[in-house]
Amino acid sequence: MSPQFSSSTAKNQKPSLKKKLTVLAVIISVAAFLIFLISSNPPQSKRSKPSKKPQITVQTKVLAAETYQVMVESFGTVKPRTQSILFAQVSGQITGVSEQFRDGGF
Repeated sequence: MSPQFSSSTAKNQKPSLKKKLTVLAVIISVAAFLIFLISSNPPQSKRSKPSKKPQITVQTKVLAAETYQVMVESFGTVKPRTQSILFAQVSGQITGVSEQFRDGGF
């Protein structure tokens, strides 16, 4: 047997129209109060008036582009960005080196 709900139980589960209108009225009145509060109280500026003392006088100079070489003296150890380990593709002994071979060259 399945339980049956009476019509009075179904009415109690739904919020009444009066409760809905009350909640809506409260939300609208709080929003209206906040809008009034914000619009009637603008922020105040805390800046003071400018002083009447004479302003500072500055000199200007027109600049022209010119070449300038920067010399940096430094010391330290130079390290390569990458390192590779080479292995011979064939076994054997080196018997000669070409005149065109350069250390570190490609």
